[in-house]
Amino acid sequence: MFHTIFKPEDFYKNFDSDYFLFAHEINQANLENRALFESIQKKFPWVEEKSYRLSILMQIRFQTLLCINTLFELIFNLLPDKNGYIPDKELILRMNKENALSPLQIRNWVNGQKSDLEALQRPIEYKNGEVKELAYHLFYLTESKSEKLDESILQLLNMLKVMGKEIADTSELNSFKHGMRGVIDPKKFSLGSKDKDRELLKFDFTEAISYYNYHSDKKCFTMHFKSLDLERNINLTVFATVLIKAIITPRKKLFHENEKKEEIINVFITEELVQKLSTPSKGHFNLRFSNCKKSG
Repeated sequence: MFHTIFKPEDFYKNFDSDYFLFAHEINQANLENRALFESIQKKFPWVEEKSYRLSILMQIRFQTLLCINTLFELIFNLLPDKNGYIPDKELILRMNKENALSPLQIRNWVNGQKSDLEALQRPIEYKNGEVKELAYHLFYLTESKSEKLDESILQLLNMLKVMGKEIADTSELNSFKHGMRGVIDPKKFSLGSKDKDRELLKFDFTEAISYYNYHSDKKCFTMHFKSLDLERNINLTVFATVLIKAIITPRKKLFHENEKKEEIINVFITEELVQKLSTPSKGHFNLRFSNCKKSG
């Protein structure tokens, strides 16, 4: 009886792949919405406009990390099982059962070490004899192999590695979850010359977060200081959303013949796009200070 009410493939039909995109658009609109801030200030007279802006920038960053996390959850749960079976139809069952997302596997893959994500480049054979790499199956389900798509696949994997770096270390995402986004509150950080007559580098922490990472195995800590790069966070979310849609929409149409609302997006990733996504906006930074001893 329950099977007639909900089928696992209905997951695709009801999945809102634009959720994070809408959240960012709302946050961006609120960023310069002084009337909204003033209405909040009437309710809570102690709030400051600087804090209002910083809160929205932090929310945008948090949504970016969640969006990338969602993308990698989909990828991990669509990896073939030990028998080579890809659970396209039963994806939601696997996501609720196995909790396959592994930051360690992402970190290893990004650093060129052994990882389950190496499967993305392995060939799979269809019942009709066609052979394509798993990345084709995930992101170009309805497309045939071509030289153009081969190049796009290569750059798509590079883009995924750029995104993977954002969540491979869970300390930042956890800092948002647990409200530990401001362990210390510097206003600026600068490096000067030995004779102290000139400033070599200067970092403005006005719109930045700091978070603490304790390494229990080494008994040491790392302090992170990261500026809230609005432009890059928006770009990361847009492209992560596009890749989510590349996974979801073809399967939505495959399992629901009457689904006509959403068009399949042809995702072509170039080296220029990857370079743009991996480069921080001008003036933004990601600093780390640690008392950990280097291994080796």
